[in-house]
Amino acid sequence: MNITKVLLNHFGRYLEKSTPSKDIFKLIKKMRPVIINKKLIRLGDDNDGGYVVPNDFEDVKFCFSAGVGNLIKFEEDCLKKFNIKSFLCDFNNIKNPRIINHFDFTKKKITSLNNDENLTLNRWIKNKNKNKNEFVLKIDIEGSEYETLLNISDENLEKTRILIVEFHSLRDLRNKAFYQIFNSILDRLLNYFYIVHLHPNNAGKNIKIHDLNIPDLLEVTFVKKNRVKKKTKKQISYPLNIDQKCVLEKEDIFLDPYWYK
Repeated sequence: MNITKVLLNHFGRYLEKSTPSKDIFKLIKKMRPVIINKKLIRLGDDNDGGYVVPNDFEDVKFCFSAGVGNLIKFEEDCLKKFNIKSFLCDFNNIKNPRIINHFDFTKKKITSLNNDENLTLNRWIKNKNKNKNEFVLKIDIEGSEYETLLNISDENLEKTRILIVEFHSLRDLRNKAFYQIFNSILDRLLNYFYIVHLHPNNAGKNIKIHDLNIPDLLEVTFVKKNRVKKKTKKQISYPLNIDQKCVLEKEDIFLDPYWYK
């Protein structure tokens, strides 16, 4: 038996197969945002709870927000500015009375199960979107985004106009198994969408993997490919003037240029 493995096991540690730097860099290149013929705007709260999205809401009827906490200005902006009704889902202890009294709120976790505490994204959307309208989908579910995005149906991806996802624990990209899952999810999403915005959440921090800086928490905005009439090769400079750090009292973190150039 390998003595190193024995010692590591004794101290509650283990060896893992690491992801080569070149593979992580290839993934980063896939995630570089494109500039499209739609203006990017900010909806929601200042700092945490605000998101940068393309101004492309014509004929969008609904917003599905999986994981909301007590922040709902994004959903209120959707209603006020674009007449988009929001469905909210969260299992946490929600204290904001407006969420319960003024929104269609479901107290469950979005996961890959359907039971008393859990709900799949597919069932939630099927129950609420009877006429199969296009919708905005916002996902911030503390790590459950991976199983959720693996299980979302092709039909629901087809109906998603704008997709906003906060990806958690990207430090684990150094683990080959996690990298392969993330890469598969990304490839599937890129069949339907363009990435138009990236924003590191400074509630986390930059993690050094090999020679690359990876934000542990990353907000990503996607837009449906068939909504884009024109892309430009002009380079993007980050952060955008409408970006804001999520945690006001913490130092902000930024993407290195290889994420967007």
